[in-house]
Amino acid sequence: MIALVLLYKWALLCGVLLAPTLALVGCHLAARDKAMQTLCVSQGASLGVLLAMGVLESFEAGPAALMAGPFAAAAVFAALTYVGGERLVAQRQASKTTFFTSVFASLLALGYLVSALFPHLEGHMSQIFFGDVSTLSDGEAVVGSALGLGGLFFLWAYWREVSSQSFSFAIFGELVFLRGRRPGPRVFSALALLLLVFSVQVMGFLFTVGCLFLPTALGKILANHGIRSHLVFAAVAASVSTLTGFLVSLRFSRLPTVPTIVVTLLALGTAAIVVRRRESPEARRALLRRPS
Repeated sequence: MIALVLLYKWALLCGVLLAPTLALVGCHLAARDKAMQTLCVSQGASLGVLLAMGVLESFEAGPAALMAGPFAAAAVFAALTYVGGERLVAQRQASKTTFFTSVFASLLALGYLVSALFPHLEGHMSQIFFGDVSTLSDGEAVVGSALGLGGLFFLWAYWREVSSQSFSFAIFGELVFLRGRRPGPRVFSALALLLLVFSVQVMGFLFTVGCLFLPTALGKILANHGIRSHLVFAAVAASVSTLTGFLVSLRFSRLPTVPTIVVTLLALGTAAIVVRRRESPEARRALLRRPS
């Protein structure tokens, strides 16, 4: 077991650092009512990866092109999906969720059509959707670790500003939010897009979406008091679940890494909710009366 952990040390480090970064970004995206739009952008990135890999592998491109090409295509398709989605829902009275669900279904269908046009993509289709942390190369894992660490530093250093932006968006709406002159919104948007593109290509769609929104959803059910406690819970839950789920998948080799990580996140979050709700009112009052 120790030998396996050492073999996959960079992949494990990448997951442990990237998961909490995605979770923190997901907290703010959920607060800004961008969850469904983010699913569309992630699926747009997946479509870009599939299309680029299908074309490049047909021309027998080298390893460098197979890494850079899908990343560039994912970034372009993700940006186009974001801009197109913004224009689609602008000044429309109908629910935004309806439009974004339609866009998501369309992108999902296009992705399967692309995989049908390039039969050699069948294996990549499953890889891009479900992901497999154990298949990361050392180079991808190092880049992912650096991206996760840098994202964590930014979100820790500017958490008050980013949280204030999310709060302002939730209370006053998008138009007021976009009138701010501080560079924070643009930096956060760029970080979110970069994380989405890299994570979808390397870690898979399921890992990306699971780490983005499952921790914040569990945190809201847990009813953490205060923004800071909610963010800390989301980050710790994502990181611990990634570590635990990955180790479980190594111990039981038939278990896939990413689904195991997501189920572990759900199980640990549910356990925390059960423990929190089983605390008696008397114990809580006694804790509050305890002298500091």
